[in-house]
Amino acid sequence: MGGITGAVGKIGTLAFCGKFTAGAPQHSFLTSCRCVVLNVVRTVIIPVEKISDWPSFHDVFQRVLGFPDFYGRNMNAWIDCMTSVDTPADRMSTVTVQPGEILVLRIDDPFDFRRRCSEQYDALMECTAFVNFRRVEIGEPPPLALLLVGKS
Repeated sequence: MGGITGAVGKIGTLAFCGKFTAGAPQHSFLTSCRCVVLNVVRTVIIPVEKISDWPSFHDVFQRVLGFPDFYGRNMNAWIDCMTSVDTPADRMSTVTVQPGEILVLRIDDPFDFRRRCSEQYDALMECTAFVNFRRVEIGEPPPLALLLVGKS
């Protein structure tokens, strides 16, 4: 899987370049990419081993990222919460970064997650890309990155 090359410590840099491949849907926001270097301020480990279906997916993200009580528990609501992760005043998440900074979602053992929950895995990949795409389209920096840690 192409893309993210690394994140170090609590504060570091993240660089990626190229096109997303390896079975990624061929949407324009997934296939066109430019080289960027972003300030990584916070890395959050998402306990994907606790995800087994859609309800548990939304339980995990709501708990770990502090989504509000009115969180709609669907991917449109997930996108809304994640789009506001660098706008703390929106109160869409208790885990936030400042504008221009990036929140890294660390996924340990992504191959197992994909094998067990392919629908949720694919939605996480695509919706994270969409959050960043919609921000870049309006001239703002992307707020999210995924760090996939593990071996196949």
